[in-house]
Amino acid sequence: MKKISLIILVIMICAGSVFATIGKYDAVSSTYSAVAEPYVPMSARMLGMGSAGLAIPGRSDAFFINPAALGAGHFELSLPYVQFTLYHPYDFLAKGEDGKSLLDNIIDGIGDTSDSDAQAAIISDLLGLVKSGYGKILDLDTGVSFTANGFALGVFANASLHTYAEVGGMDAQLIGETNAVAVLGFGHRFELPMDFSLDVGATVRFNYLAYSEAIGKDTLLDMFGDGSEDFKIEDALSGVSLMAGWSLPIDVGVNLNMPYGFSFGVVARNINGNYHMAVHDYDSLLDDPFGNSGVERFTLGSDFSLDTGVAWQWDNPWFRPTIAVDIVDWVGMCQEPLGFRTFLTHLNVGAEIRLLSFLDIRAGMSQGYFSLGAGLDLWAIKVDMAYYWKEFGETAGDYGLDGFTVRFNIGFDK
Repeated sequence: MKKISLIILVIMICAGSVFATIGKYDAVSSTYSAVAEPYVPMSARMLGMGSAGLAIPGRSDAFFINPAALGAGHFELSLPYVQFTLYHPYDFLAKGEDGKSLLDNIIDGIGDTSDSDAQAAIISDLLGLVKSGYGKILDLDTGVSFTANGFALGVFANASLHTYAEVGGMDAQLIGETNAVAVLGFGHRFELPMDFSLDVGATVRFNYLAYSEAIGKDTLLDMFGDGSEDFKIEDALSGVSLMAGWSLPIDVGVNLNMPYGFSFGVVARNINGNYHMAVHDYDSLLDDPFGNSGVERFTLGSDFSLDTGVAWQWDNPWFRPTIAVDIVDWVGMCQEPLGFRTFLTHLNVGAEIRLLSFLDIRAGMSQGYFSLGAGLDLWAIKVDMAYYWKEFGETAGDYGLDGFTVRFNIGFDK
């Protein structure tokens, strides 16, 4: 029955890939290119490992990193997980002359919207963090997922705050984004001679995306700096255009598991991933989330990616080391000028050591930037943290932005 299900799934994938487009088309303004990136909620574990690990067998990361890992048949349950990422963490937490940090001032400002001067100062300080190009302020991810015997089902949600600036500072703009995602996946392991095995898997996900128009300083001041004591989010969003739509991307993965803990993985990611969007105002989005009322429509291109990775993992109950090396987006890399900087832009390297079956220590390098992480696994409760730098420019070294991620998980995931 497993093999029949896998054959049917592969046929569906092949049929869908006929309509997939490599690269973007019907491009919108470059201001919004960041929201077209495929929704991949990288776990704190992988962020601490330099975003590497697509060839590591098992784990709930298989939902988005490599569906072939579902072939291991591991049981996983998250009820739920919550993950928060703050970018520019040092800038947010650094104390000013008044003894308060920007984060303290933001929390105070949320509690008191009547002080318009304080609201304006917070907005100025916040935009002052932004450099030219793309960036982020925060990510919030949550989800419920279940895997067993090769099958996987999950529901996820995300909220992000992007930044974009031509120069930086006060010309910066903020873009709010949210995703609601349902994922269905299946994987199967084929046993091969000489202790080899082949894991094959695929996931298909329904992704509903919504994002706001770019909001600059003047609009933000109008929203939050009016001194209103009865401020409501509906008032802030009134008159702001929102873009919303859906996509049905497919990921296909293969893992070759070899003796002595070695594995090699390949993932074709974001097949058929383009978004079918419509333009709304806030009220019409609530009344008509799929844009059936004849509003303006467009297609938001989202790139196909072909990723590869190798990993080594030694299973031992007291000391389990893992090493992973990934090269991501071969298609994009082949379209760029050849050179070390191009290669570094697509290279992720990471390592993890699990001690006594409950403590994880991690380190890695992604696109030339280092990362550190740690995890505490108390069976039904798991906490992971990572501090890392992420490239937001075109190539490695253009614009690195630091982030701090904390993930809390209730459930079972070994």
